[in-house]
Amino acid sequence: MKRILSFMIFGACLGFCVAQPFNQLPMYGGQHEPTVEPNAAHSKDAAARGWKAYYGGDLETAIMRFNQAWLFDQSNPEAYWGFGLIEGQRAREEAPEKRLRASIRFLQMAAELDSENGKILGDLAYSHTLLGRHFQVHGHASAQLFETALQLFNSASELSPEYPPVWATWSVCLFYSGNFAEAKLKADQATSLGYRFGADYLQELDAKLTEASR
Repeated sequence: MKRILSFMIFGACLGFCVAQPFNQLPMYGGQHEPTVEPNAAHSKDAAARGWKAYYGGDLETAIMRFNQAWLFDQSNPEAYWGFGLIEGQRAREEAPEKRLRASIRFLQMAAELDSENGKILGDLAYSHTLLGRHFQVHGHASAQLFETALQLFNSASELSPEYPPVWATWSVCLFYSGNFAEAKLKADQATSLGYRFGADYLQELDAKLTEASR
């Protein structure tokens, strides 16, 4: 699955969050215990519907479907993967630190259930990257988050070397870490695999490389 990246700086966290229905919260917000008979096939089908809604930009439907996937099979890594990505998307709108920490938690759960999936590890690395960037912008320590992300990207690239978003998001992490030369190499690798960056990112990366060479 191809994810669309957004290279952004998170704004200030909102002082409040609008209450959400329990079916809009991952795992129903802990308010709903599974009482249905486990069914791996139904879980797989619900997850597929969740991905379709997610990539269609309908996060409300997506999380309902991922909740259904979780309801039928709590060992389905795709349910937690979906939760993690949706929390990361919602971090754009409100409570970035809280949302990104939740994203990391769910993606870590997905990775533990599917340890050979480099795509999940790449997404986990990117959530660490975005949380690190949020801290960096607000003057908080971010080095450890970037370091963890870089380690995860290395593992992700070994497991899924032909998956362009791994290299693209790795480039972004290196950019935020100030390693512009390596960021360029990873960006070139992503491009060679068919990834299309936004022009703004590549222009800013080239400008940083030119500045560093002076």
